Amino acid sequence: MDEIGLKLCLLLLENSRTVYRDLADEVELSVNAVHSRINNLKERGIIQGFVTSLGEGALPGCLKILVHGPSRFDELDEIKDELANDDNTFKLVSTSDDYLYVHGLLQDMSDMSGYVESVPKISGIDRPQVFLPASFRRTHNQEVKLTTDDYRIIHSLKDDSRRSFSDVADELELSTKTVRRRVKKMEENNALDYTIRWYPIHSNDFIGILHGLVTKSEKRDKILSHAKKKYHPHVFDTKKASNDPDKFLIDTWAPNLNKMHSIRSTIQKTEYVEFIKTRMFYDIEYFDTWREELLERKAG
Repeated sequence: MDEIGLKLCLLLLENSRTVYRDLADEVELSVNAVHSRINNLKERGIIQGFVTSLGEGALPGCLKILVHGPSRFDELDEIKDELANDDNTFKLVSTSDDYLYVHGLLQDMSDMSGYVESVPKISGIDRPQVFLPASFRRTHNQEVKLTTDDYRIIHSLKDDSRRSFSDVADELELSTKTVRRRVKKMEENNALDYTIRWYPIHSNDFIGILHGLVTKSEKRDKILSHAKKKYHPHVFDTKKASNDPDKFLIDTWAPNLNKMHSIRSTIQKTEYVEFIKTRMFYDIEYFDTWREELLERKAG
């Protein structure tokens, strides 16, 4: 996966319904070239699905949380099975040194204490750290009211977010105009989430998660903004801990270890950065949660 392939994945992670013309403009290629590249990413297993789910506008008070730490377990299969049965966990990332990142989606704040207690037991993390990314939580004063047809439309797009509105309309016996109008309104209210199932491990490139600590919390935003601007797309995501203003995470991609070490070394030398630890991406697993169960129930 080269830089263009990575950029396409990042654009589709943000919105998997982005039309090929817009994708082509972003990466400065022809539409046919983009189509060919995305097919190649699918064939290699790097992209394993275009999915639609309920967005945060339809889930007032929902909270994303990250529990991470070194696991004492050598085999992850049993961990995956148990986490799959936990309807609050949507993603598991494993990295070097048997270090795990368990991503949870909670219905509200009242679920946090139970989740923080149960996940370390399941995953064998004896010294868990809780990370509440500032961008993970959006509070909505009022729930977006969706109709039964809205839920049916989302369900129809659930396993193929790029499906045409005319196909959805035919399946649900609605007019294409109605589907388009309902989708537009849900998008405006942040009630839809379009993304992809992304497996960068199949690219044979190097994905690193940098753990950072700053000496002055007020400098953290500037440091992260500078790193993303300077190294994009090699630095493709940054996360700030709302519960610890001194901590941050940086997701990095590189075609070789030398480039990865260079990025880490440069960020480490940045003023006010006290500490950087790199963990190399090993595997990823996605799970259905209560959000998917809610959609199934509402869609009938």
